Amino acid sequence: MWAHYAESNTGICLGFDVMEDLDFFDPLIKIDYLPECPKISYLETPGEFPVKEVFFTKSIEWKDEKEYRVLKMNNDDNLFAFNKNSLRSITFGIDCEPEEIKAIKEILSRNSYNVNLSKLVKVSGSFKFKIEPL
Repeated sequence: MWAHYAESNTGICLGFDVMEDLDFFDPLIKIDYLPECPKISYLETPGEFPVKEVFFTKSIEWKDEKEYRVLKMNNDDNLFAFNKNSLRSITFGIDCEPEEIKAIKEILSRNSYNVNLSKLVKVSGSFKFKIEPL
């Protein structure tokens, strides 16, 4: 998943405890995994946007993810505040630049975040990865 969602292992993964901020993580919607792409016809249902089909449906090939999503509608500044106690961990991708890691650590420190930091590393001699604490 890192190659798909984190810019080829250069990004980060945020871990949240949704129970610490139920308002922000509402509604938490389970992804539907389907064998075929949903058929969407704007001509049959004009004026209706198929939110579930567009944002909460994925190929059955990804069913092992057991994913849930939260969809937030655009606000004026495109920023969304969550309770800082809900952020529990940050995992950095294998190829995340050291400058990026340093910058994020500084932001966390400056804003008194208490999170576990870790980094994805390749297991020597295999195709597997493991997460190591920083």
